[in-house]
Amino acid sequence: MTSDAVTLIRADHRIMADLLDQLRDPTGDRAPLLDQLAARLIAHGRAEEQEIYPAIVAVAPAETDEVELGIAEHRETERKLRVLQSLNPAAAEFMPALRDLTDTVRQHVEEEEVSVLPELARLFAATDLGELGAAYDRRRRAELRARGVDDEMAEALRERG
Repeated sequence: MTSDAVTLIRADHRIMADLLDQLRDPTGDRAPLLDQLAARLIAHGRAEEQEIYPAIVAVAPAETDEVELGIAEHRETERKLRVLQSLNPAAAEFMPALRDLTDTVRQHVEEEEVSVLPELARLFAATDLGELGAAYDRRRRAELRARGVDDEMAEALRERG
């Protein structure tokens, strides 16, 4: 079930926050959680960059700087993710690297939810937000499949509302 772009992006944010929280548990198996987080962070960022950000700039060129900031934040997140992935989850460096990544993701999510998503909702009619959501969802799912991840987690979250 596809929804509008704002709803889908927010749902992705909740999933990633949940995965980051689960990774803090030292008794859990962090490897599959980290793989899931990595796939979702990358898929989310690529879908925004390929579907959402160009649409924003097309109708509001003044938002170009905000879009470029979002892209830069995605690259920084990916860099910190690679650092975390390079560490043994039992290593002393793992938790500080996880906190660093978590802080970066939370800052980006807050900026998106406070400024980018409301602007997206303001700029586009509901029908257009639905079409953007469908395009975003197709791209995100394709990116997830390329990384061997299904999207059951997102479906369950959307069904819960």
